[in-house]
Amino acid sequence: GEACALHFAGVPGLRGAQRAGWAAITGQLSGNSPILRHALRLTVATGVAVALARGIGLGHGEWIALTVLLALRPETAHTYTRCISRVVGVLAGVLVATVLAILLHPAGALVAVPVVVALGLSYALAGFGAVPMTGALAAGIAFLLDIEGTADSADLSQRLMAVVLGGGLAVASHVLLPDRSLVRLRQRAGELLKAEIDYAATVIRGFVHPLPHAGTTLNAAWQRAVRARSAFEAASGSVRAEAPEVRRWLTSYRAALNAVTGACVTLEEHVAAARPESLDPRFVVAVDDYVDALRGEPPSAGQPWTVDARHLAETDAQLRDAAGLLDRQNTAQRVLLAETETITRHLLGVEVIRR
Repeated sequence: GEACALHFAGVPGLRGAQRAGWAAITGQLSGNSPILRHALRLTVATGVAVALARGIGLGHGEWIALTVLLALRPETAHTYTRCISRVVGVLAGVLVATVLAILLHPAGALVAVPVVVALGLSYALAGFGAVPMTGALAAGIAFLLDIEGTADSADLSQRLMAVVLGGGLAVASHVLLPDRSLVRLRQRAGELLKAEIDYAATVIRGFVHPLPHAGTTLNAAWQRAVRARSAFEAASGSVRAEAPEVRRWLTSYRAALNAVTGACVTLEEHVAAARPESLDPRFVVAVDDYVDALRGEPPSAGQPWTVDARHLAETDAQLRDAAGLLDRQNTAQRVLLAETETITRHLLGVEVIRR
């Protein structure tokens, strides 16, 4: 009961959590739901993979279905590139693990060593992208499936062929049942919003904490925002915008995010003049709270990322209250206060537009 209450915040008791869970499920029973479409893609592709493995009698045919499971994700943006990237990761992981198994022939309890190492690498590499994480996970699975230590060159070719077939099924499932164009646009709008906010948060933190390799750090955050904007514009170009409400939404959304970008550029020009060592610790805490509210919760696959408007407004008010802690020499931080007010106003406006 406590676990359910924690997951469904604000819902008291086990019965309330069960009702909230059922409401979350029924809320996805729509043709526009990327979660429902992912469930259908995953079900059909996995079923076909199992039938194909049994029908053609390919050795290690289980890797057809395993590749489908490892490659498919409930994403509405970058589906093909990310799906193919994961398939490449699976291929690399299976190749490395099988070659090592052929050379070393670990068997029985000894298999636990490379399996644990591979799973540890998968966890450690999660922050570097899906390809290395998926590759390490596939390697661990390959070691585990070869627990008898009998792998040979024939096994390698069969596994690689099965991975290619599974990757083809995963990509085909996206081709046959793609997400709606407006759903993809909303997802990429959320990705752009998250990238812009991460850029803003990075710049803002530089006013109260020294940034290691400031130029490189800020440029990396800016480049992520640029790539997200390019993906958003590509998605908007594929959407028929004859409907007045779609045109108005696109215009308003672009204008709001352009204002946020402009504020961040102004802040970046003043971040070098900030003297964090002279600040009152209470002001630093207020800025850190504001940055945490900006960044919000991690993105959830299949759902557009959004700003927690209430939390952001509260921490912005706290930041205004902390302005009295600044001295005359803290001119850069006064610029920060002015620009964060602009950022907050437009982000709250974005949430109104999205609704």
